[in-house]
Amino acid sequence: MDAYGNLTTQAEFSGGRHIRLISYLGQDCAIGATGTIEPGVMGIPMLVSPQVGLHHLSAGDPQRTVFIANACPGGFTLSRAADPRQQLAWGGERQSLTLANAEVSGIAVQPVFIVEFVDGVWFNLRTQDGSLVVDCAGGDTNEGQPLLAWEGNGGDNQKWRAEMVAPLLGAEHAPAGAPAASPPPPPAPAPSALDRVKVFFRRLFGG
Repeated sequence: MDAYGNLTTQAEFSGGRHIRLISYLGQDCAIGATGTIEPGVMGIPMLVSPQVGLHHLSAGDPQRTVFIANACPGGFTLSRAADPRQQLAWGGERQSLTLANAEVSGIAVQPVFIVEFVDGVWFNLRTQDGSLVVDCAGGDTNEGQPLLAWEGNGGDNQKWRAEMVAPLLGAEHAPAGAPAASPPPPPAPAPSALDRVKVFFRRLFGG
């Protein structure tokens, strides 16, 4: 990791590290995802309205762009910090990025990634077999721009960096869409010596 908190090796995509994936196309552009997991038929959890695309940080909603990296055989996984049951994955026919429910086995997606550094902290985010990369469709930076699985061509729309961010407070234990827990209030300041003297005399003289 460099002095600015950018990951510099694949080994750093591990240990539950919270990261944000920033596009080379603009420092305001990051990979974002939304979705909810709800009870389905026979109580089986279902992923509802999954959406993955480019998100402008200036538009707000920071939870949408924070992912948790964990090492796994052959690479690493990326889960939503807002609800770690939701994993970033390669979609049908590996043509786009989508979300998958990690609680359901046998899903027809590939949630494993590898990285190939190409320019300092910038890398290609690749499929596990290395054949395809995450590509911002058309090189456009519109809000919600689709992210595709495409052959590597060296384009700027295929370059990303991963910056470490502070964990979203309480998000790992909150259902998707729930507000993060608030930090506890600071402790009350201890009374000064003068305050203690005043209390003593009030008690002494019944004041």
